[in-house]
Amino acid sequence: GLESYFQSMKYAEKADYEEGRGKVFVTIADTYSQSENSQNAVIYYGKSIEILRNGKDSLGLAMAIFNAGDEYLNMKKLDSALLYTKEAQVIFEKVNYPIGDAYCFGNLGMIYAENGDKIVAEENINKAVRILEVYKEYEPILVSLAFMSSIFLHNGDQPTALEYAERSLNLAKRYGIKD
Repeated sequence: GLESYFQSMKYAEKADYEEGRGKVFVTIADTYSQSENSQNAVIYYGKSIEILRNGKDSLGLAMAIFNAGDEYLNMKKLDSALLYTKEAQVIFEKVNYPIGDAYCFGNLGMIYAENGDKIVAEENINKAVRILEVYKEYEPILVSLAFMSSIFLHNGDQPTALEYAERSLNLAKRYGIKD
């Protein structure tokens, strides 16, 4: 659990291994995120980002920034979610990591949907879906489509919510995904 990660942090500090500290902070943040403790998750993503900005691991930095943005999206702090997601996307594009780019498009779609900008939301979701289908990454597509459905349902747009739910169901059937 967390105790072992904090122990790893001590070793990284003793070894003066800053990038290792940054990676441990990401792992701690991920653990808090998985246990739905967004407050602590964003604190540790912030610590990791601060360290990783000074290193050479651009992909690790982009993932930490994306995950922080994702946490802010979960917290409905949409301005922060948007800033972090756009910054991560710039890095994903620079390191040529299309799946990361797709995840950003997916989150941007959800952010714009939450803000009521249906057209931009759908453009981003469709970009994410196209990229993820190329890489046969179907589960994130289903998550994005289901999330979009719930956002539109919450915003009172039942027809659009139903469209997204049906897209998700049809894709799950097509690729034999049970969850």
